[in-house]
Amino acid sequence: MDNSAVARISTSKKKALTSSEKAAFSQHFWDAPLDALFDQKTVAVITSHSTSWCENMRWKGGGIPYLKFAHKCLYRKRDVLAWLEKQQIVTATCQYKSG
Repeated sequence: MDNSAVARISTSKKKALTSSEKAAFSQHFWDAPLDALFDQKTVAVITSHSTSWCENMRWKGGGIPYLKFAHKCLYRKRDVLAWLEKQQIVTATCQYKSG
């Protein structure tokens, strides 16, 4: 899927993405340079979270750093990767920190 197809998908109304659409977003993300900017739909696919989670974390704080341009929140690829690296890895639920 080319970049224009990804752009068309990202501007469509809220609906569940198909597996091929998720694959297109993922491929677009991984092929991009580290300074590339992505919308919350792409970041949600990469992090396995919902777009609502992205919105809530912007409001609460503690989420992925973002840039705001004229009412649009964008995430830099290097920030998404850094955030992913910082996430706690556990092999059993008893390892989760209580908060």
